[in-house]
Amino acid sequence: MEKVRINNFDCILSERAKVQDIPEGYTYKYCARHGSDDWTIPLTIEKFVCADYFGAIFTKQPLDFGEKGFLDVWSFFRYDELEDNK
Repeated sequence: MEKVRINNFDCILSERAKVQDIPEGYTYKYCARHGSDDWTIPLTIEKFVCADYFGAIFTKQPLDFGEKGFLDVWSFFRYDELEDNK
């Protein structure tokens, strides 16, 4: 599991999360989907993903998916990349 920032919120990302692995304080679980051509970044966050699964996203607050039923990812940042550049 790693801490990441998606759009304007911090969350925990896990490629293969089990229910018992929910991080403390991050009680909401969602799925991230990657694109067919690039599996290195998420494109959307959804309640459930079957194809192009990027990983599980845990948040402290519930996400609003609006009428579309999913959230577009316009910004993705891995905090460990910041540590690697020190």
